[in-house]
Amino acid sequence: MSEQGMTRLEADVRAMVLGAGGDPGPIKTVFAVNLRTAPFGLFSAWDELARLGAEDRHRIPVDVEWARGLVNEVLQALGMGSDGRWRNLMPVARGIVDLIAGEIQSYRRQRGGGTGSLTIRVLVVTLGLLALATSASAEGTWVLWSQLYTPGAGDWVRQTTYLTPTECTEAIDYREVLTPKNGFAIDRRSPTDLFLMDQSRARGLLWRCLPDTVDPRGPKAK
Repeated sequence: MSEQGMTRLEADVRAMVLGAGGDPGPIKTVFAVNLRTAPFGLFSAWDELARLGAEDRHRIPVDVEWARGLVNEVLQALGMGSDGRWRNLMPVARGIVDLIAGEIQSYRRQRGGGTGSLTIRVLVVTLGLLALATSASAEGTWVLWSQLYTPGAGDWVRQTTYLTPTECTEAIDYREVLTPKNGFAIDRRSPTDLFLMDQSRARGLLWRCLPDTVDPRGPKAK
């Protein structure tokens, strides 16, 4: 957790705002996709977001609840919901809202309030294609798993089921592309394995594709 992490997150949000023409809807959609796919950006900026969210200012309640739900979803998906370090979500959620709102305001001031409708349409189509490419029915044959390191190995968490190994490894490809190169060590051990480690080496995240007949948690106790 560092100022550098916040700087990277600000740059990412600025790019989202530019790509969506300042429209909050697509910005929130892309932010959520990125956070679910590459959650390290959130953890690296956690303290700075909390400090930003602690400031007394007007916020739209529905936006704060959206951000809180998103952060909680990511923590639960990584098996970190019971970790006391991440329990106080509201300041971070408010910080996310403030960060997005600030970048939108800056964009609109620079461009006189205009929006890029064509860019938005292209963005929405791209997100739709992404959703089709990375989703599959529960009857799929390959599963994407995650394992958090802090720095010891945590529990395996089942993420998404895919119909083919290609779809699963493409999901790992996407996570690798979205991970900032200047702040994380990226170790693509194989097409089905991706390990990410932050600069402090205090936190890592392993993504792994396995056939649905293989459970990395081992056999269940009877």
